[in-house]
Amino acid sequence: MKILMPAFIFKLLMQRTASTIADVVPNVLMMLSKWNRMEVGGNYRLLCELLTNAFKHKFNYELNSPVYAVASLFNISKLKEWVTRKGCEELRSSVSFQNKNETDLNASAQSVISAS
Repeated sequence: MKILMPAFIFKLLMQRTASTIADVVPNVLMMLSKWNRMEVGGNYRLLCELLTNAFKHKFNYELNSPVYAVASLFNISKLKEWVTRKGCEELRSSVSFQNKNETDLNASAQSVISAS
């Protein structure tokens, strides 16, 4: 049950009425991170790896989409602890988010959205 808990929590978070596309990428990254950090061995480690691969495949579009990245960054940029996390660093670099003011961010978001 411990191994399936991250997927269950992800499901609950996505089903709540206030969730948006901005919640998808951070929650997928947290779920994948939990499976990678679990200290299990044998068949349980294999299950964690299979779940990680399956969810990466299932959410491939969302994880690689600039629109989802921009939405996630606007949502999590308010939280300082998120901005320094590894997953967020990858998101920031994918949309050139580093050290920009709000006007630059809006212009970057519009260019990403219009390019899609």
